[in-house]
Amino acid sequence: MDSVLRNSWILLIFVTCCGSVDIVYNITEEQGANVTLGNIFVDARLGDNHNESRTDKLKYSFLSQPTHYFAIDPETSDIKTAKNLDREIICPYKEDCTIPLEIAVQSEIGSYFEKIQVMINLLDINDKTPAFPASATNLKISEGAVVSKSFVIDGAIDQDSEEYSVKKYEVKPDGTPFDVIFYKNLDDSLSVKLVVNRSLDREETSHYDIQVLAYDGGSPPKVGMMKVNITIEDINDNSPVFDNSNYNVSVKEEIAVNSTILQLRASDRDTGRNGEILYKISTNQPEKVQELFFVNENTGELKIAKQLIYEPSEKYKLIVEAYDKGEQPFMTQAFVNVHVQDSGNNPPEIKINLLTDSDRAQVSEYANRGAVVAHIRVIDNDAGANGIVSCNISNRQFTLQKLEVQEYKVTVDKPMDRERQDEHFVIITCQDIGTPPLSCNASFRVQVTDENDQDPRFSQAEYRAKIPEGNNPGDGIIQIMATDNDLGENARIQYKLHGDAGADFTVDADTGRIRANKVYDRESMPQYRFRVYAVDSGDPPRSSTATIIVDIEDINDNFPEFTQNQFRASIQENVPFDTSILQLTATDKDTGDNGKISYSLPKHSDVPFFLTPNGTVLVNGNLDREKNNKYVFTAIASDYGYPPNRNSVVVQVDITDANDNVPILVFPNASNDTVKVSVNSPMNTMVAQIQAFDLDEGENKTLVYSIAGRNDSDIFNINSLTGEVIVARSIHEGLVNSYFLRIAVSDKGVKPLTNYADLHLVVLRTNVTTSVSTHSPEDDELNMRIVVAVVVVTLVLSISILLTIFFVRRRDLKRKELNAQAEAKARVNTCPKVYLNPPPKYMAPEQNVGMFYDDETDRGGRRNSQNMYQLPDPSNTIDKEGRSESPNDELRQSELNRMASIRLHQKLVQSHDKQWPSGSEYNKERPDNHSDTSGETIQSDSGVGISEGETRSTMSHSHHTDDIRSKFGGPSQVGRRGTPPHLSNTPQYSHHPYSQSPPLYENLVSLQQYPLMGDTLHHLPLHVRTFYQPKGAGSPTSSVPSYGHFASGIYAARSVDETLDSVATGYDDDDTTTSGSYTIDADEYPVEMRLQKVPDVFV
Repeated sequence: MDSVLRNSWILLIFVTCCGSVDIVYNITEEQGANVTLGNIFVDARLGDNHNESRTDKLKYSFLSQPTHYFAIDPETSDIKTAKNLDREIICPYKEDCTIPLEIAVQSEIGSYFEKIQVMINLLDINDKTPAFPASATNLKISEGAVVSKSFVIDGAIDQDSEEYSVKKYEVKPDGTPFDVIFYKNLDDSLSVKLVVNRSLDREETSHYDIQVLAYDGGSPPKVGMMKVNITIEDINDNSPVFDNSNYNVSVKEEIAVNSTILQLRASDRDTGRNGEILYKISTNQPEKVQELFFVNENTGELKIAKQLIYEPSEKYKLIVEAYDKGEQPFMTQAFVNVHVQDSGNNPPEIKINLLTDSDRAQVSEYANRGAVVAHIRVIDNDAGANGIVSCNISNRQFTLQKLEVQEYKVTVDKPMDRERQDEHFVIITCQDIGTPPLSCNASFRVQVTDENDQDPRFSQAEYRAKIPEGNNPGDGIIQIMATDNDLGENARIQYKLHGDAGADFTVDADTGRIRANKVYDRESMPQYRFRVYAVDSGDPPRSSTATIIVDIEDINDNFPEFTQNQFRASIQENVPFDTSILQLTATDKDTGDNGKISYSLPKHSDVPFFLTPNGTVLVNGNLDREKNNKYVFTAIASDYGYPPNRNSVVVQVDITDANDNVPILVFPNASNDTVKVSVNSPMNTMVAQIQAFDLDEGENKTLVYSIAGRNDSDIFNINSLTGEVIVARSIHEGLVNSYFLRIAVSDKGVKPLTNYADLHLVVLRTNVTTSVSTHSPEDDELNMRIVVAVVVVTLVLSISILLTIFFVRRRDLKRKELNAQAEAKARVNTCPKVYLNPPPKYMAPEQNVGMFYDDETDRGGRRNSQNMYQLPDPSNTIDKEGRSESPNDELRQSELNRMASIRLHQKLVQSHDKQWPSGSEYNKERPDNHSDTSGETIQSDSGVGISEGETRSTMSHSHHTDDIRSKFGGPSQVGRRGTPPHLSNTPQYSHHPYSQSPPLYENLVSLQQYPLMGDTLHHLPLHVRTFYQPKGAGSPTSSVPSYGHFASGIYAARSVDETLDSVATGYDDDDTTTSGSYTIDADEYPVEMRLQKVPDVFV
């Protein structure tokens, strides 16, 4: 709580409206996790409105909370920080940082519920240092910057609140000509500027390195720093300075032209262009001076431009200038005095008049011979022979004709061709005849003016260009060019399209740029050919022609088109992988890669097919028509363009039937395969309807019924088309017995498939109204769905049972190890051989039944005589369809056997001390119609498990036959309660041998023959009610036992040993045996076994 007092304070605001309470907490940032802000119960004063017993059971939780910054104790209501709080992360660039919370208060028992609004103010601390965007920056400032001129620089950023934001800037070191200022903008951002506080002089200091410091509002403040490198840029503030302000130089008059007579030098303190100096002669001087002298502007060399002439007492006074290259250059002047010294005779002087305003003479290329080009005048002031002059011309294209004394004209002597030579250089030379003779030269240029005598000429006679289709109108295609050797308007060319270009193209008349005038489609027109003109602007104009060929380049603008709107094919089921089904074809109007097509299926396609790139549909999975008789999927055709174009088509593959399904028998089946027939049934009476269906179709589905095996002496027959079982001949009393028919159901496939089932028919003396199971082909689909559902449920149950058995067996294995010694002792006391004689028919229906066993242990194997019943060997036990039981069935059966045997064992123990009933009670016969179905007349089980006359096993047995300790046969042992009143101590054995062993099934004695046991145990598993005799080796598979020699039913014997001294189960790893004499009371039979079907248990 101390940290809370130091770091936060609480403001409670009670709002009576709607009964809500608002709480405000203030906490500073960066305190870490687990810092307590307050207690909701105390701060909301919940104790004022609720008694102590109620508030003790309140529970607190968040209704809403952003990003889990806080945690609340659900019992104490303490609110704490869940993590370290950084205000600058939670509320960036916000002046106030508030976090709303909604807290639910509810009673753990009652209906009380209240919502508390909590507002948390996150207070700022000075934990952030001002930071500049960059640690250093460069700045250039002109030395001409005026005082108070400012320059924007990047300001520092401090993420803290306004209180701790940047408050001050400074410049270090002191004494620099700079200050820093800043001000806040409307959006609260800061603008920072560097200010010049005094004049700058680059020539004095050209560079400054300063530091700009930013101070925040903390105490002490945090400081951010940025280096500023300032370069002072030069301005043109200095004038050039000559080495000498007044120069004197003397030259002889015969000095050669272009000779240097003086080297001028000047300097400038500025840099760059401001310090670079150029020289010239001032224009504000006599023209003669400018004609005689010139200065090299870069080097400052003063030179002779024209031959000097001595004149007595004459000197030339020149003014030369030096100036820099600044935008506003500074200039300095100096005097140069040139003295010319006399040397004697002077050369002639030539003056040329070009008869034009330009510096060149002009003549048309059409000019005739004798056309005047220029006028020449020669001056020589010397006397005598020194003043007589003669002139000649150097260019043979012209001639020099004399006009008057010392005047000439230049005329055309030969035809002109401007395109061959557009300018001629002419030199006129004049020489006096003095001693020595002196001469002078003068030159000029003659420009030949153009006439339109040349045709425009294209750079190529034929142009070829490309443009992609799908272009935009106005796109450029090709730049054509024509030239004309003429000049001016005669050479200015205009471009025009010939009529064969139509309206498909345009040409820029001035530039020759040919452009598209429409959107081209290569598939409609792959190439265009047209002509273009080049016309000059002469009078009259001249022209020429070129051919343009434009190839339209293909773009991927066409989608592949399938040749069919839908592809359909059929293929038989169960064909091997990679079998070809169908060839897809598509076309693409594009060319090249844009027109090449590849075929594919969509991603994640789950059809059992593979589509090759060339369009072949191949089998890529198992085809089962019964699961799916057709597949409709999408195939994609893609070209190789970029990006590729795709099209799709629906493909339907119909799966034709193959005869791959065995007919499925609905009746008879494992749980319903018995039909009762009255001995009075006339011929052709239908006694049963075989129900079967085939998942195939067509002929593969059409069924044919037949009898594959029988023992009925042709009493019954079957309609091969309908499956109706009828009475084939008269039935008399002597035929009362149980019969079986091996029913074969075959389809009509090319290679027919056949399934078998046994139908048991019981011929009774009493009148039985025969009820025949009906079936129609319309039920096939429903039956198939039922079969699929049963299979799925069976798989789920099997997995669950396997897991259960795994854990149970692990437990039992451990128990086995602990009880090994006890089990060994139990084996010594176990008498595995049990003999059973059928009880007399006069036994009372309510009489308990006992069984007896002998003391003999099984050392030499089970007895196998005809007068004993032996438990079946699992390795030889098969179901009705001839299939061996699966390990899963055995494991499941074993677990359920164990449960049933334990229940039975408990009942036996409870009834152990009961007295035997009197013998008279055994004389009552219990009718079979007490079962649930005995009164029914349909061809099904009677409800007691096995119908009269049945001689086969209908249920699977335990997976360990060796675990069965009981056998039939041997002497009996008297139970603890003595011998039952209706039996003697001598065991009775049956000596009625079987004529044959039944095919595929173990022989059994049905408890239906014993009303007492049938009624008492009809809810027990079949193995508790049924005892087996092993079939002989090599028994025929198509024969059934003959019972004709028995006087009444299967047994007519009147004695049975009812003493039960040992019960052995097929579970518990061969070691669970209970000794003693037991009886089973029907009233005490476990209700669980009455209400549910319990798997068979051998007892």
